[in-house]
This record gives sequence, structure tokens and C-alpha cells, in this order.
Amino acid sequence: MSVREEQVATTRRAGQARPSSESVGEPTASGKRKRNYGIDFMRVSLFTCVVMVHTVGTINLEDVARRMSLLSMLIHFTRYGFVFVTLFVLCLAYSKRSLRPLTFWRTRFSTIVLPYVVWSAVYVVTDAWMLSPDDLPGIGELARNAGLGILRGDAKYQMYFLLISMQIYLFFPLIRMLIRKTAGHHGLLLAGAFVMQMGVWCAITFTHPQGGVLAVVHEHAWKTLPTYAFFAAVGALSAYHFDRVDSWFRSHIPQVLALSVIGASFSIGAYMYLTEPGNVPKVAASAVNPASLPWFLAAVAVLYLIAAAWNDHRGDGTGVIGRIVDFGSHRAFGVFAVHPLVIDLLHKAGFARWLFSAFPESSTTRSLILALAVLAVSLVFVEVLLRSPIAKVTVARSRMSLGWARGNRSATAEVSTDK
Repeated sequence: MSVREEQVATTRRAGQARPSSESVGEPTASGKRKRNYGIDFMRVSLFTCVVMVHTVGTINLEDVARRMSLLSMLIHFTRYGFVFVTLFVLCLAYSKRSLRPLTFWRTRFSTIVLPYVVWSAVYVVTDAWMLSPDDLPGIGELARNAGLGILRGDAKYQMYFLLISMQIYLFFPLIRMLIRKTAGHHGLLLAGAFVMQMGVWCAITFTHPQGGVLAVVHEHAWKTLPTYAFFAAVGALSAYHFDRVDSWFRSHIPQVLALSVIGASFSIGAYMYLTEPGNVPKVAASAVNPASLPWFLAAVAVLYLIAAAWNDHRGDGTGVIGRIVDFGSHRAFGVFAVHPLVIDLLHKAGFARWLFSAFPESSTTRSLILALAVLAVSLVFVEVLLRSPIAKVTVARSRMSLGWARGNRSATAEVSTDK
């Protein structure tokens, strides 16, 4: 058996043991769906965009604030892409198999809760050490801050999404039941999800309660699942009607691209209308600005088309992009978790200052170099963590062997669908 055949066989055995971890696609001759690697492509692309925008935002000054805010607005599509992918894969995995809520919750929460708690605590400590001008607080204050960060999902700026993921897992049995109960009326279900999401967006964007419970709810509403209801419904229903939806997208590529260009133009035009040099209102780049929705939908749709096209031409996966996607998919959660720490460390070490002195007139050059450095160092961190006894509680993966070849087979066998 060749190395590739062994990898495929290992992947199939892992999929049989953990069917909820499969990214499935079109049916094979046996009636089973073969693996859709396009989902891994989407996941790696989304995580890379997140790292890029978080990095770029730390090394540019007010003179490029308008451009940086535009980039931030554009990259906000990633959070909605993550919700789409998570519901899409979960619903595909459980489309024809029973779901026992307690078993499902035990499996999913055992994967994500400990890393969420660990990284929240890590960031409370490292932020106090690297970002605060005050002395490091005592253990009691650090513990209290960590508890609040865990409760609110704001120990670091990317941690909120793990809180959203946990909400998806909590409500997934209900979502699945709702989809089944409303068969034949999914258009109304989608419309209801749209109204819910737009209602939350408008409430967050256009209301400003002062004090009391409403103010607390308003402050944290963007970290709750209703804020992502429409994309959750799109992902779930696209999986439920996978064959029809996938076929429609593939047969209407020009129309999808044309609509995407129109949507992107509208959102970018709205941003330019709301801003001017030296004046960038917060609402313009907000992730819950209703004017940005057409772009978010367009970006997710186009990324899906690109991923589907790549999946069709992937072959046996031994090509350069195929290897990168396989490698990145196994490490995506780890990079997502660790990259803000790497950004802070590189700044504290003076690397960003050196970039400013080396490239004082080129924000693009210093941004690109820093982003590549963050990705590279983050991957080194993840490689170390993957081979450490704390792999499960830091990168949500089983510990890999120190040997590269054996570790690579492990990476192929384990496929994440919910990070």
C-alpha cells in the first residue's frame, strides 16, 4: 500500500469512528458521500484572513485609518463564513444519522471548552504583562479577570468566536429538529432567520441604551447566536438541500459572480459614503452594519465556489495546494488561538518598530512582512503544542508523535469540522 493509499484508508477509518467529523460531498456509487475537501479549503482561507487582518491592524497609523477600516469591514465576512461552515458540516454529518443530544454535547464541548478556558486565562495574564503599563496584578485579580473574560468571551479579541461555537453546539439539536419539522417551508424558515439577524443588527447599530439590563445586553449582543441567525440558517439549509444547492451554484456561476460584484459594490460604496479621510465613523466598519450584509453574502458565496472548483480538481491531494490545505486544516484552530499572542510578542520584541524604521513609507510592505512573520511563528508554536502533553487543551487535537511522517498521517486522519 502506498503512503497516499494508507492516508486515505486512515482517513476513512477515522470518518467511520467519528462521522460528525466528515466533510461530505457528492454521493459515490455506493450511495455514501465522499469527502469534500473544499470545506477544509474554506476553513484554512477563513483563518488566514483572520490572522492577516488582526496583524495589519496593529502596524498602521491614523494616516491610513480609512483604508485599514475598509480592510477590517471586508474581512469581517470571516465570522459569518465560520458560522456557515460550522452549520453546513454539522448538518451534513447528521443528515441521515441519529443524534443523541447528551452524547453530542459531551463530544463537542469536551473538545472546545478546555482550550477556551486555557487560552482565556493565558491572555488575561499575557495582556497584563505585555500591554498594561501597571505592575502585574495579584493572583486574585488575575483569576477574577479570567473568570469575567471566560463568561463574556472577551479575554482576547478573537475568543468570542469560541463562545459562538459553543452556542451553536448547545442549540444544534434544536436547530436540526426545527429543520426537519419545517420541511417544505424552509423558505419561511430562512426568511425568519433573516428577520431575526437584521433585527439584532439594527438594534445594536441604531440603538444606544444607557444603563441597566438593556445596556448590558446591547454591549454583548454581538456575541450571541441570533446575531448570526441568517448565516446559520443558510449553512444548515444548504447542507439539508446539498445536492440541489450545490448543483444550482455550479450551473449558475456567472449569475452568482454578477450578484456578488453588485453586493460587494453596494457595501463598499456605502462605506465610502459614510467615511472620508480623517473621519471614519465606527458604524462604517462595524461587523453588524446592515449595509455590509451584501458583501458578507457575496464573499461567502464566492469562497464556496472557489473551494468547490478546487475540490473538483484536487486529484489525490498530493499537489502543493492540497498539501497546504491538509496541513493548515489540522493546525487552523491552534493558529487561531495563538496568533494574537504572537502579534503581541513580536511587538514587544521590537520587530514592529524595526519594520517602521526599515519601511517608513510603505504600509503595505511592513504589513505583509509582519503578517507572514505572525503566520510562521504561530505555526511553530502550534507544532510544538501539537507534540506536547497539553495538545488537547491548547490546540484541541490529540498529541502527535515527534516523528514528522507519522505525525503527518495523524494530521490527515483527523479532520476538524467545528473550528
